[in-house]
Amino acid sequence: MLVYANPFPMKSIKLGVRAKQKGIAYRTAWNWYKAGRLPAHGYQTRLDDPDGTLDAPLGAYADLDCQAEHGFFADIARDCDPAVLKLQYLARFGLTTRQFNVIAISAIPTR
Repeated sequence: MLVYANPFPMKSIKLGVRAKQKGIAYRTAWNWYKAGRLPAHGYQTRLDDPDGTLDAPLGAYADLDCQAEHGFFADIARDCDPAVLKLQYLARFGLTTRQFNVIAISAIPTR
């Protein structure tokens, strides 16, 4: 019996693993994948990423999310109204309402 080695092995990684490496919520990465915004092909949620092309878009989103979260936390610390900040942050950072709500939940102190 002959066994042939695959000369072009696919480097694949689970979407959740890559998202966690980049500091992004799994649901955000999943939505991007379903919308075709990630330059990768996949089966279910295992992505074929042989050359690391996912690093750039996921890294860019992680940076944007970090900037928005730090800015929002600073504004909340200055007693700014979260409802007023919401429209500003949606426009300034290009966030969706869901993304803003995730940031707001982590930044607004519970009483």
